[in-house]
Amino acid sequence: MGKQKGGKQKGGKQKGGKQNGGINVDGKKLLNTGLTFCNNFAIFTNAIIILLCIGFIIFYFYFNNRYIDTQGIIISVKDSHNKKCFNEPPTGSRKDINSRCTLEISYNVNNENIKSTVEYTGYLEDYGVGDNIIVSYNKDDINDITIDKKILNIVMFVCLVIFLFTIIGTYLRIYHSDNSLIQFWIGMTCFNTFFGNRD
Repeated sequence: MGKQKGGKQKGGKQKGGKQNGGINVDGKKLLNTGLTFCNNFAIFTNAIIILLCIGFIIFYFYFNNRYIDTQGIIISVKDSHNKKCFNEPPTGSRKDINSRCTLEISYNVNNENIKSTVEYTGYLEDYGVGDNIIVSYNKDDINDITIDKKILNIVMFVCLVIFLFTIIGTYLRIYHSDNSLIQFWIGMTCFNTFFGNRD
């Protein structure tokens, strides 16, 4: 009998992907599947962020339409209803503030002098009797006032920045996910989301 032609059959590789333990693994397909999952997850997360931003923007405009700014004068600084108002610690540290104070403020609405109170978390030294202060009063209830509008404006600015970048990012993820640079960006954000910041 003669020798059978054909020689040794090479194993371990098959066309279309690498063979690992008898299972064909297509690395490119697996990578694309992972990127697609990450991209869809990010789009879903972005949608939630966009909805939250829209909700806050609506609240902000509702608040601005309801509350009107005016200048007032602080009449007194005293304890709140359920907590004492303390002096600032000598170290100047403001950590773990347990002090809560009440401001009594005088302000004018339509040439009528109004006195009302508002609470804040802080110390006696944060405000002084006789100081001018900007207050926002409820046009439907002129005794309802707040001094937090400045903080609300800052939050609104941050919200608009987040909203803008999230919209842009979502647009790129949906309509340009086939671009190599966008795919690299998706991969980097995916890696950072699932594997970054691990101690």
